This record gives sequence, C-alpha cells and structure tokens, in this order.
Amino acid sequence: RLRRFGRAPSLGVDLESVHSGDMLTQARVALGIQRSLDNVAHREAHGTIPPTSTVSTRGALAWVTVGGARMLQQLERIGTLAPGKQADLVLVRASDLNMQPVHDPVSSVVFQASLANIDSVMVAGQWKKRAGKLLAGDLRADLQKLRASGQKITRAMGLAS
Repeated sequence: RLRRFGRAPSLGVDLESVHSGDMLTQARVALGIQRSLDNVAHREAHGTIPPTSTVSTRGALAWVTVGGARMLQQLERIGTLAPGKQADLVLVRASDLNMQPVHDPVSSVVFQASLANIDSVMVAGQWKKRAGKLLAGDLRADLQKLRASGQKITRAMGLAS
C-alpha cells in the first residue's frame, strides 16, 4: 500500500518470537510476503502471476538500510555511503558455502545470507566486529547478564524448573 502512495517501506523488529530479529531475515520474509500478495492480486485481476517479480531484492535491501534511515528522519546522517555521512558498513562473506553461487550480490545477500556470514561491522567509523569476532569489551559478562535476564523471565512466567 505504501508503494501505491509513492512511499517506501522500512522494516524493524520488536518481537522475535516467530523468527530471527536480524534485518536480513526481516527483508527476506517481508519480500516473500509482498511478492505473494502481489501474485495473488495479479492472478485475481489477470488469471496469471506477474511476468516478473513485483519487488526487487534491491528494493527489499533498501527497506532495511536507506528506508530505516528515512523513517528515522536521519537520511542526511545514515542509510547510504556518502561524504559527510556516518560510516556504517556491514561486510558479508560471499565465499561461504551457503552464499554460492553468487550471480547477483544483492540477491545473494537478501535470499541467502545469515548472521553467520557477517564478517565485519563498522558503526560511525569504528569497527565493532572484525574477521568474525565481536570487539565488545567483556562479552562474557554481557552474556551472563542475558542468561540471568532470561532465567528471571522464564521463572516469572512459571516456565523454569
């Protein structure tokens, strides 16, 4: 519906009870749902599915990059690579088995990549992950806090033994 009004969607996650909250998964699922809706509408109107995909993988990738920046009204600062903007990068290992063969890098990222393929991440010009390793301070302490939080929640719900 947004596209019909000349608007571009953006995606985000606040609840991961159905599938992973990473943005690549969100783009993949949203693209599949939108293409399905478009195929049903076209079949109802014309008796066949559309001759080509109704939304490109580039479009779906934009939903989780430039679309998010636009929605946050931060497009002048983030969302694309340009002089004067914050340097945010995600490097995906295209050499991994699940990425093969790579005919179209954008389609491979949207349809095949997972968090396991993320090699390096730069936020605001600072590396946060390099060569597959998080560069966080004390990751063990953070993981322990997450475990404790999860245990507290499951106990409160009566799910813990």
